[in-house]
Amino acid sequence: MQDNLKSKKTEYLSRLLTIVEETANIKQCKRVQASNPKWMEERAFRLTGSNFGRIYKMRNTTSSAKKVEQLLYSKLFGNTATKYGAESEILAIKQFEEVIGAWN
Repeated sequence: MQDNLKSKKTEYLSRLLTIVEETANIKQCKRVQASNPKWMEERAFRLTGSNFGRIYKMRNTTSSAKKVEQLLYSKLFGNTATKYGAESEILAIKQFEEVIGAWN
């Protein structure tokens, strides 16, 4: 288990080095993120606000190995609000562009 964790850590850290170069490409893929496999793949390697909160709130009794495993292998499920947002995103973008176009 520890060897596997060390190899995952090494893999994660080397992946972080390439993220800066890929950020511009990823930003172009941001629209309709949840349905974008590239975004989902890249998100797994990032420290998101949600993940930061989980790490920050860890107790001394929480297993670090278990927490890392959860962060590396968990799926993005969402809730009612995020599902509504995903369903409404395309319409919201269209309406926003119409409003902005009307101002120009």
